[in-house]
Amino acid sequence: MTIIDTDNLKPDDLADLLEKAAAIIRRDGGAIAAPTVPVQLDLLPSVDPLDPTLMNPEERLPDGGLRFVNVKEAAALARCSDDTIRRRAHDEKIGLLSGGRYLIDRTRLLRMV
Repeated sequence: MTIIDTDNLKPDDLADLLEKAAAIIRRDGGAIAAPTVPVQLDLLPSVDPLDPTLMNPEERLPDGGLRFVNVKEAAALARCSDDTIRRRAHDEKIGLLSGGRYLIDRTRLLRMV
């Protein structure tokens, strides 16, 4: 393998180098073999489940708004139906059922919108 300092090449020399590289890529079918490392990334950051014993329904966010909102308010924020919010609260853990009503965590909801 040869290392070339492209910063010190004359424009004509750089053009020749690029033509040669393009010819090699065309010859090899356009594929450049590069070492790969398998990586799996989470689609969304992992979030711990909400703990009802540590939850304060009156908690406020830095913007002054309540952290936990009801289903109707959450649906308006996310621009979706109340049923979608209830499903997400159950499936995606964006809220929990407390005292017969859902409390939706605005921070978790807005991460998903």
